[in-house]
Amino acid sequence: MSPTGVKKSRRSSKPVRDWNLRRIEIANAISSDPDNAAMVACTECANHNVTCFYDREQSVKCSECLRYQRNCDGTFSVEEFRKVGEQKKQLQSKSRRKRREIARLRQVLLKAQKDLLDAEESDSDLQDSIAKLEEQSSRMLRREMEALGVFDSVEASAGPQQELALADPDFIFDGQFVTDSVDWDQVLGSSGDTGQPVSG
Repeated sequence: MSPTGVKKSRRSSKPVRDWNLRRIEIANAISSDPDNAAMVACTECANHNVTCFYDREQSVKCSECLRYQRNCDGTFSVEEFRKVGEQKKQLQSKSRRKRREIARLRQVLLKAQKDLLDAEESDSDLQDSIAKLEEQSSRMLRREMEALGVFDSVEASAGPQQELALADPDFIFDGQFVTDSVDWDQVLGSSGDTGQPVSG
């Protein structure tokens, strides 16, 4: 081999030796710290039944895979595991607070729905009572008119709106229709036979 060839070979092998030395140094530094023991070993360390040491700041591989130039499928350190655990606790705490808030809002909503249903039912009962009172007042007025023998005259003069007038919801019955002091001729605007239509 020519001297020129030897020189080239020495220049190309030196960086390789330097890298191999550096790789071994990093592997030794990682494995020398007990805190770098991984919670879960990588596949290669598990298969070789050796302790897996890992330090992300120094290498993407564990110390054994780095030392023997093996593919490392990854692992995590105790510190990383603790960080994940802390993040999990924080999220669980937020989730519990959110669930309590959801439960409180659900109770408020259910109470509001119940109050609404109760109010609607109460109003429906009031409307039924009003309708019954209107019907009762209409029957009372009709019977009074029939008893006095003037109902036909009132119907003839008032027309088809008479039934609505008798059931007027604003009408307040004060009992005066059944007293003897009522002058029905004056009320009906007629004289003589009350069975005759009221003249203009």
